[in-house]
Amino acid sequence: MVFYCIFCFSFNCQFIFIFTFANKRISPILRHFKEKKGSVSTHS
Repeated sequence: MVFYCIFCFSFNCQFIFIFTFANKRISPILRHFKEKKGSVSTHS
């Protein structure tokens, strides 16, 4: 049971770390796409 708790905790930490890392990498790209979409909609 204790081993399972440690495993679950480490897995959650890994997931949170990967999620935050991906968010840091993806958020600028999403912002870029949103700006592109906005400029396209205003131009058309």
